[in-house]
Amino acid sequence: MRSVMAVVVSVLFILLVYSPSVAQRTNTLRGSVKVAADGGSTAVVRIQLQTFGMTIQEVFLHDNRFEFLNVGEGHYALVADSPGYETALQEVDVPGVWPVIELRPRRNPVQRAETVPVWNLRIPKSARRQFDAAKSKLLENDCADALEHLKKAVDAYAEYGDAHKAIGVCYAQMNELESAEHEFKLALEQPHAPELHLLLAKIYERAGNPGLRARQLELYAEEKPKQHGK
Repeated sequence: MRSVMAVVVSVLFILLVYSPSVAQRTNTLRGSVKVAADGGSTAVVRIQLQTFGMTIQEVFLHDNRFEFLNVGEGHYALVADSPGYETALQEVDVPGVWPVIELRPRRNPVQRAETVPVWNLRIPKSARRQFDAAKSKLLENDCADALEHLKKAVDAYAEYGDAHKAIGVCYAQMNELESAEHEFKLALEQPHAPELHLLLAKIYERAGNPGLRARQLELYAEEKPKQHGK
């Protein structure tokens, strides 16, 4: 009788642990964009969902609203941009309240066609495919599978800065700080956004190295574009 009860308890425990109700939930993140009164109407507004400075989903505004599907619980950044407007960044928690992003017009905006950087054209399609596959895994918080694709991406193109950055993000999540530092440094050797210095600064902060952290913050301040009127 005791053995039967033990089996029943074990089965109930397994069902509880692996029940979908306790598995990692995904959410739909919905929000809206508010355009400043003097900005007129916008033709195209792009919204990017980012984590650790890397874009994992991208949509375009429709009827002043946007929606991201299958978003895991956590802290994210929303980045909105449109020709003639300042880029807006807003941090959000998922699940959480419906975010409202405000777009403000640039001062003396210069209209020009969007160009693709030359360095970006050098990335082979095979490397891009692996990077895109990795982004879908990162959206699921699956760094193990994402790393497999990212390593194939840099094998195909060693100078793939975004892939090195993503590898660094994964290693940081896995608390492998030396490996994360190495990958972020490789990413810094390529064209990069200033925010990459912030990611490296966080690594040095976690490693207890305030001197190197301060240096990365200085580099971030030097590279960050100055906003009009400031």
